[in-house]
Amino acid sequence: MADETTDNRQPTTDGQSTTTTTERTTTERTTDQPGADQPFADLDAANKEIKKLREENANRRVSNRTLTEQIGDLQKQVPTADVQAQIADLQGQLQRFQAAGEAGVSPELLRASQELAQATTPDAMRAAQEKLARLTAPATTTTRNPAPPRQPTAPPSLDEQIQAAESSKNVREAMRLKTQKIVGQK
Repeated sequence: MADETTDNRQPTTDGQSTTTTTERTTTERTTDQPGADQPFADLDAANKEIKKLREENANRRVSNRTLTEQIGDLQKQVPTADVQAQIADLQGQLQRFQAAGEAGVSPELLRASQELAQATTPDAMRAAQEKLARLTAPATTTTRNPAPPRQPTAPPSLDEQIQAAESSKNVREAMRLKTQKIVGQK
């Protein structure tokens, strides 16, 4: 380390001089490198140091290039904002269809309600409304074979049986039922 002191005298306006002292300190390069005690005393040592620094720099450039490529690859894997919006929309639709399936709502009804919600013109709204009305209308039950008439729960009385036998002109059955009626009254 070398120290220098300089004495600078400058005249002032009153004719007297002022003295300014400046101290300069220089520091020599001291590192843990070979030949550090003397700054490149040898030309071969300086060339070796330059070669070593160039190799380190080249290795850093290669490493930086590799890192830049890796960053580019990672950026390709991350979807853009519009792709993320599409993914979110599709996930929402999937959740709606799953909930509709669990609730027993048909996919057609779900689509029709979505069409009505997204309609922007009167014609599109009318068409979606008609589709919804058609899908939500109660189903008309058309039976080909009507149910048989209900059977009476209580057997007909003796008077009804006698009247039915007489109307069918079954004299023998009518006489038996009348006899049963007379015997039952006693």
